[in-house]
Amino acid sequence: MKPAPPEDIDFRDPDFGWILHSSVEAKRTEIRDPAGATVWSFNEYIGQREIHLSPDGNRLVLFGSQYFGSTLRIDNAVEILRVIGVNREPRNIYFDQIFGTRIEAAAKRHRDSIKGGGWIASMALCRLERIDWDADLAIFEDDAGNIHNARLRMVS
Repeated sequence: MKPAPPEDIDFRDPDFGWILHSSVEAKRTEIRDPAGATVWSFNEYIGQREIHLSPDGNRLVLFGSQYFGSTLRIDNAVEILRVIGVNREPRNIYFDQIFGTRIEAAAKRHRDSIKGGGWIASMALCRLERIDWDADLAIFEDDAGNIHNARLRMVS
Protein backbone atom coordinates (compact mmCIF):
# COMPACT_ATOMS: atom_id res chain seq x y z
CA MET A 1 0.00 0.00 0.00
CA LYS A 2 1.15 3.49 -0.78
CA PRO A 3 -0.18 6.44 1.23
CA ALA A 4 -1.93 9.34 -0.44
CA PRO A 5 0.01 12.61 -0.44
CA PRO A 6 -0.32 14.22 3.00
CA GLU A 7 -2.70 17.14 3.38
CA ASP A 8 -3.23 19.70 6.11
CA ILE A 9 -5.73 18.51 8.71
CA ASP A 10 -8.54 20.79 9.91
CA PHE A 11 -10.85 19.36 12.56
CA ARG A 12 -13.49 20.90 14.81
CA ASP A 13 -14.57 18.85 17.80
CA PRO A 14 -18.34 18.39 17.46
CA ASP A 15 -18.92 18.18 21.23
CA PHE A 16 -16.70 20.93 22.66
CA GLY A 17 -15.90 23.17 19.68
CA TRP A 18 -12.10 22.94 19.98
CA ILE A 19 -10.28 23.30 16.67
CA LEU A 20 -7.22 21.37 15.54
CA HIS A 21 -5.07 22.41 12.60
CA SER A 22 -2.10 20.25 11.58
CA SER A 23 0.23 21.56 8.87
CA VAL A 24 2.19 19.24 6.59
CA GLU A 25 4.67 21.94 5.54
CA ALA A 26 5.28 23.39 9.02
CA LYS A 27 5.15 19.94 10.72
CA ARG A 28 3.18 21.68 13.44
CA THR A 29 -0.20 21.16 15.06
CA GLU A 30 -2.21 23.88 16.80
CA ILE A 31 -5.12 23.48 19.18
CA ARG A 32 -7.43 26.48 19.04
CA ASP A 33 -10.35 27.53 21.19
CA PRO A 34 -13.85 27.64 19.64
CA ALA A 35 -13.24 31.29 18.59
CA GLY A 36 -10.09 30.28 16.67
CA ALA A 37 -7.37 31.58 19.02
CA THR A 38 -4.36 29.26 19.38
CA VAL A 39 -4.23 27.84 22.91
CA TRP A 40 -1.30 25.45 22.53
CA SER A 41 0.73 23.73 19.84
CA PHE A 42 3.40 21.12 19.24
CA ASN A 43 5.91 20.36 16.50
CA GLU A 44 4.38 17.34 14.81
CA TYR A 45 2.14 16.63 11.83
CA ILE A 46 -0.55 14.20 13.03
CA GLY A 47 -1.48 12.66 9.69
CA GLN A 48 -4.65 10.68 9.09
CA ARG A 49 -5.23 9.41 12.63
CA GLU A 50 -8.60 9.54 14.40
CA ILE A 51 -8.76 12.69 16.57
CA HIS A 52 -10.16 13.03 20.11
CA LEU A 53 -9.81 16.30 22.06
CA SER A 54 -10.49 16.51 25.80
CA PRO A 55 -13.38 18.70 26.99
CA ASP A 56 -10.92 21.34 28.27
CA GLY A 57 -8.82 21.16 25.08
CA ASN A 58 -5.64 20.34 27.03
CA ARG A 59 -5.19 16.78 25.75
CA LEU A 60 -5.30 15.15 22.37
CA VAL A 61 -5.68 11.41 21.75
CA LEU A 62 -4.82 10.07 18.31
CA PHE A 63 -5.83 6.57 17.19
CA GLY A 64 -4.46 4.67 14.21
CA SER A 65 -1.78 5.25 11.65
CA GLN A 66 -0.37 8.58 10.52
CA TYR A 67 -0.43 7.36 6.91
CA PHE A 68 -3.62 5.27 6.66
CA GLY A 69 -5.84 6.36 9.54
CA SER A 70 -7.67 3.34 10.90
CA THR A 71 -5.48 0.91 8.97
CA LEU A 72 -2.76 -0.33 11.33
CA ARG A 73 0.78 -1.51 10.62
CA ILE A 74 1.33 -5.09 11.77
CA ASP A 75 4.41 -4.09 13.73
CA ASN A 76 4.36 -3.99 17.51
CA ALA A 77 6.98 -1.20 17.47
CA VAL A 78 4.37 1.22 16.06
CA GLU A 79 1.94 2.84 18.49
CA ILE A 80 -1.79 2.62 17.88
CA LEU A 81 -2.65 5.34 20.40
CA ARG A 82 -0.76 8.60 20.99
CA VAL A 83 -1.60 10.96 23.84
CA ILE A 84 -0.35 14.56 23.62
CA GLY A 85 -0.98 17.28 26.16
CA VAL A 86 -0.10 20.81 27.14
CA ASN A 87 3.45 20.94 28.57
CA ARG A 88 3.66 17.13 28.68
CA GLU A 89 5.79 14.55 26.95
CA PRO A 90 3.71 12.66 24.36
CA ARG A 91 2.82 9.11 25.37
CA ASN A 92 2.65 6.23 22.92
CA ILE A 93 0.47 3.24 23.70
CA TYR A 94 1.06 0.00 21.82
CA PHE A 95 -1.31 -2.82 20.82
CA ASP A 96 0.14 -5.33 23.31
CA GLN A 97 -0.22 -2.86 26.20
CA ILE A 98 -3.96 -2.67 25.55
CA PHE A 99 -4.83 -6.21 24.45
CA GLY A 100 -2.13 -8.32 26.12
CA THR A 101 -0.99 -9.83 22.83
CA ARG A 102 1.26 -8.66 20.04
CA ILE A 103 -0.46 -7.20 16.98
CA GLU A 104 1.34 -9.75 14.78
CA ALA A 105 -0.31 -12.63 16.70
CA ALA A 106 -3.75 -11.00 16.61
CA ALA A 107 -3.45 -10.37 12.86
CA LYS A 108 -2.79 -14.06 12.16
CA ARG A 109 -6.50 -14.71 12.83
CA HIS A 110 -7.30 -12.37 9.91
CA ARG A 111 -4.75 -13.32 7.24
CA ASP A 112 -7.25 -12.62 4.46
CA SER A 113 -7.60 -9.02 5.70
CA ILE A 114 -3.88 -8.19 5.56
CA LYS A 115 -2.98 -5.72 2.83
CA GLY A 116 0.32 -5.29 1.02
CA GLY A 117 3.22 -4.09 3.15
CA GLY A 118 1.76 -5.60 6.34
CA TRP A 119 -1.24 -3.33 6.97
CA ILE A 120 -4.62 -4.39 8.36
CA ALA A 121 -7.87 -2.49 8.93
CA SER A 122 -8.19 -1.81 12.65
CA MET A 123 -11.81 -2.97 12.55
CA ALA A 124 -10.55 -6.53 11.93
CA LEU A 125 -8.68 -6.41 15.26
CA CYS A 126 -10.25 -3.75 17.47
CA ARG A 127 -12.45 -0.72 17.68
CA LEU A 128 -11.94 2.38 19.80
CA GLU A 129 -15.37 2.58 21.42
CA ARG A 130 -14.93 5.87 23.24
CA ILE A 131 -12.73 8.05 25.39
CA ASP A 132 -13.89 8.35 29.01
CA TRP A 133 -12.21 11.63 29.98
CA ASP A 134 -13.49 11.49 33.58
CA ALA A 135 -11.97 8.03 34.14
CA ASP A 136 -8.90 8.86 32.00
CA LEU A 137 -9.44 5.80 29.78
CA ALA A 138 -9.60 4.84 26.13
CA ILE A 139 -12.11 1.99 25.87
CA PHE A 140 -11.64 -0.62 23.14
CA GLU A 141 -13.52 -3.68 21.95
CA ASP A 142 -11.45 -6.48 20.43
CA ASP A 143 -12.43 -8.80 17.59
CA ALA A 144 -13.93 -11.31 20.08
CA GLY A 145 -16.16 -8.67 21.70
CA ASN A 146 -14.01 -8.27 24.84
CA ILE A 147 -13.60 -4.81 26.36
CA HIS A 148 -10.10 -3.45 27.08
CA ASN A 149 -9.02 -0.16 28.67
CA ALA A 150 -5.94 1.95 28.08
CA ARG A 151 -5.02 4.46 30.77
CA LEU A 152 -4.35 7.87 29.19
CA ARG A 153 -2.23 9.19 32.09
CA MET A 154 0.67 11.37 30.97
CA VAL A 155 4.09 12.07 32.45
CA SER A 156 4.95 15.69 33.32
